[in-house]
Amino acid sequence: MDTVLVVDELQRQALGAPAGWRVASWEEFEAGAVPAADVRFVVISRDGGVERRRRMRELPAVERVQVMSVGFDYVMDHLPSGARLHNAAAVIAETTAEQGLLNILAALRRLPDYVRAQDRADWVDVDDPTSEIPAAGLRSLVGATVVQLGHGVVGKALARRLAACGAEVVAFARSARIEAGRPVLPLAELDEWLPRADVVASALPLSPATRGLVDAAFLARMKDGALFSNVGRGATVDTADLTAAVATGRIGASLDVVDPEPLPADHPLWRLPNVLLTPHMAGDHRGTLGELAALVATQFEAYRTGRPLVDDVTAMVEPSLP
Repeated sequence: MDTVLVVDELQRQALGAPAGWRVASWEEFEAGAVPAADVRFVVISRDGGVERRRRMRELPAVERVQVMSVGFDYVMDHLPSGARLHNAAAVIAETTAEQGLLNILAALRRLPDYVRAQDRADWVDVDDPTSEIPAAGLRSLVGATVVQLGHGVVGKALARRLAACGAEVVAFARSARIEAGRPVLPLAELDEWLPRADVVASALPLSPATRGLVDAAFLARMKDGALFSNVGRGATVDTADLTAAVATGRIGASLDVVDPEPLPADHPLWRLPNVLLTPHMAGDHRGTLGELAALVATQFEAYRTGRPLVDDVTAMVEPSLP
């Protein structure tokens, strides 16, 4: 019987009992209860682990793979031949951008310092214009220049929010183009803009071209007092180089993603005063799991009835990621 593999009970409930189809869990497949040749539609998440992703190669009849995230680099090497890949941008992009804006504003306005002061019942203005650390002091997005990296669905949503706060947003992507009447510059031209940026906001996907893009040379070109923010993929940044750069106090960082994840408890990024960390949760909110289940149901019904599915990212797959 034609089969769709799902990752949780919410998705199973959302799909119901489609005529002529079996709805099965990955656990059932892994236990040998589902013939590999029957599986036509696969839902997979990062939480399933590497071995589960590898087992997608055992599914010769799969036509669609739906991931539960905007990023999809973790399945690139395991995509069954001929299958089309879809991400969850329709659900997660806007909330990811919302958290990206929050992290940037919190870092610029030194919100973590005020929270710590509140814990001490200390009515203190943490803004210190006499500090020897250039990144210290309250800053604002009003009138700021933001270099925004990666202009896909998350990047666009983040850019809109940054512009609404009064920032001048200069967008960069893999290739140059015009979108909504505004230029999107190629990543090759970054060197010219990094010294001008008050904030560098990354929503880059992970690919061979972006892995380790933010390295010591990149960070050295950022101006004193600038903020680096990342809601894209952790491995687009050389973590050792970023740690060394922020440890000097010359720049700050707000990070929802890091490499590795989870960050080890003894890693210095946890304790640097000019770093704000959130645990790769930018896309989450109270209704996320239900919205993802509804997306799976909508995508599967479109597939089953021969209608177009949304967020097809197959053309962006680059094979042989390390």
